[in-house]
Amino acid sequence: MFPAAGFAVSIVSLFLAFRKFDYGELGRDVEHLIWPWVLLGVAFELVTYVVDGWRWLVILSPAEQPSMLQCTRATFIGIFANDVLLLKAGELIRPYLLTRWAGVPLSLSFTSAAIERIMDGIAMVSLFYLTSLDVPNLPWELRDSMFVFAVIVGSVTAVFLLVLFYRTHAHRVVSGGKWTCKFIHLLEEIHLLGNWRTLGIGFALTFLYFLCQFLAMFCFARAFNFDFGLKDSAFVLLVIRFVTLVPAAPGNLGVFQRAGEFGLHLLMVEPFNAKSFALIAYFFITAPPMVVGAIAVMLTGMSIGEIHKQAHHARREHEATRKIPQTEVS
Repeated sequence: MFPAAGFAVSIVSLFLAFRKFDYGELGRDVEHLIWPWVLLGVAFELVTYVVDGWRWLVILSPAEQPSMLQCTRATFIGIFANDVLLLKAGELIRPYLLTRWAGVPLSLSFTSAAIERIMDGIAMVSLFYLTSLDVPNLPWELRDSMFVFAVIVGSVTAVFLLVLFYRTHAHRVVSGGKWTCKFIHLLEEIHLLGNWRTLGIGFALTFLYFLCQFLAMFCFARAFNFDFGLKDSAFVLLVIRFVTLVPAAPGNLGVFQRAGEFGLHLLMVEPFNAKSFALIAYFFITAPPMVVGAIAVMLTGMSIGEIHKQAHHARREHEATRKIPQTEVS
């Protein structure tokens, strides 16, 4: 159901993105790219995922001590998996690899990755509202959708803080329910990672993670001869990140381009320039991390399909072991 829906959205997006597309003009745009800006943008894009691995390491540090190389390598393989497999499979593969390489308990690896996504959500919401303050005629659909997303992120964050501040009360809230064992185990893991110093550093690294992406988009815009500031580049990227939250085709093909066009349209960029830039930016944002991820996969001696299969098997085994009698947690 979900893969079919994702492909349908991508196909429609591709049709809209490439309708009346002038490939000759695209070729001329590529010829006139300012390549030093392109190379600098690619460098920032790759540094983004190094920062992501660093943040993951910091979040895990109160409980586990994987290496920086293991966290970064797993991150790049996860990016590669998202680009070639369905349903953002990298979000499953990445924690599994850290468990396999560093011995981090699988549940703790997933919990730490979930904490990263909570931080991403908080940063996305706050940065979106900051960068969209002076965007004229911001569509109500985008504004209201972001508000709903903000409510969801705020609710999840509130639960997270409840666990950290009021551990005993959180246990009472979930006690007696059907999923008591699973939730209590999750609460214990969140509390285990709930070191305020490391969470604060991780949250600061979240903004550095986004800044690197903004700088990459800024460099690509300058390479395309757009007179964009960093705030404009950040706004376009945040629109893309928000629209591509829902799983679509691998690599968000089609959806990325359409979302990029939409963000550029809000900044009064001409339609064809928006189409051309969205395609060029997609290539330089997607291809370099994908190449690094492919090399990282090759070094494992397995295919990405085999890794995905093993990750699914590990998750099923882990979920089976979690289905223990209620008396064991009483």
